[in-house]
Amino acid sequence: LYGPDERLVMCNRAYRDDLAFIGDIVKPGVSFEDVLRGLSDTQIYDGSGEDWIKSRLAAFRALKDTDVHFNSPQGRKWIRIRRFRASDGGTLLVRSDITAYHMAEEQAQAAQQQLADAIEGIEDGIALYDRAEKLVMMNASYRRAVRTGESDPVAGETFEDLTRRLAAAGHYSKGTGEDVVRQRMAQFRALETVLISAQEPDGPHHLVVRHYRTRDGGTLIVRGDVTEQHRAEEQAMTAHQRLADAIEGISDGVALFDRDERLVLFNRPYVADMAMVAEILKPGLGYKTLIRALTRSGYYGAVDAEAHVRARLERFRNLEEVEVLTVLPDATKKWRQFRHYRTRDGGTLLVRIDITERKRIEAELDIARRNLQIALDSSTDGMAMFDANERLVLCNESYRSTVPVSGDLFKPGLRFEDQIRQLMA
Repeated sequence: LYGPDERLVMCNRAYRDDLAFIGDIVKPGVSFEDVLRGLSDTQIYDGSGEDWIKSRLAAFRALKDTDVHFNSPQGRKWIRIRRFRASDGGTLLVRSDITAYHMAEEQAQAAQQQLADAIEGIEDGIALYDRAEKLVMMNASYRRAVRTGESDPVAGETFEDLTRRLAAAGHYSKGTGEDVVRQRMAQFRALETVLISAQEPDGPHHLVVRHYRTRDGGTLIVRGDVTEQHRAEEQAMTAHQRLADAIEGISDGVALFDRDERLVLFNRPYVADMAMVAEILKPGLGYKTLIRALTRSGYYGAVDAEAHVRARLERFRNLEEVEVLTVLPDATKKWRQFRHYRTRDGGTLLVRIDITERKRIEAELDIARRNLQIALDSSTDGMAMFDANERLVLCNESYRSTVPVSGDLFKPGLRFEDQIRQLMA
């Protein structure tokens, strides 16, 4: 984060590590221009020099997204740099490594025919459509899968025309009409990953269809046949897909508060489930006011409002990690982990993480552990379990009664070797 004067306010460890090769200059107060000059002096960027510095400064000030490449000690790297204007006029800069993605794009663009030859024998169906949604190429698997009667798809045919022809021929199990065509077109254009039940020439199939955007605006389709897995794990796949859908768009919520505990900026995930305070949720809102409003709305369930506000405020100020059960407007309960970090200017960065799934697994493990202990204790035989490091995990009373080891030592974590030494003493 750079301030309105283009001097560094704060950065994360990844940013510092990414620029470590220019020396120890990446610290609060350094100007963005000085950072650029440090990068230019390394001569690892193509075109380094005053013109390069000016162009990078212009992109920074115009909030222009740019892709840059350079020769790192690990080889050629591509970085995508995005800029966002902060509410105080500063600039938030995000550097993402896109080396693998960029190299794949270059290779695909330079060797389209080689790619076509290489994918011909791939079991998954693969097809490439141009930006006008017309078929450019396909492999044999795709051709067989979308054949209708005696008609094969042909280069130049639009995806919509092919989809309509497939629907009319009963290819899609969900129907044959325009609704099916519109749904598939929406999925195709949105680059969704979808599960499809299809009637192919050799019988019904279950497919995972993935869509990828190419650099020139086209679309690559990969149709993977999961029929056997689907038949064997249909119920598990359904549950798994629901879970995948539920967490697909989830990312950590982040909010920055200044040294006066007033909201400076926040991202969309942070406010995604706080519609009940949407009217007041804006820069300048005090953290205490926000927590009090959420508490009174029932977001934290049935709690003593003022006691809860005091406790949360104390943890916020002490930078304590806290786990909280929240209640959404639709009565859904979610576990959130809140982490707090002090910024260099005395502010507080708050990171909210959804740990609902972890809590569920922990509860199941706890139940399983208790059930196992009950089962062991019901046996008259002495039983004990040691982990891979030969340390005691659990044992039953029969085992304890037959192994005369000091009670202070006989607890989870006891090494088997120490147990033997006690017995031999």
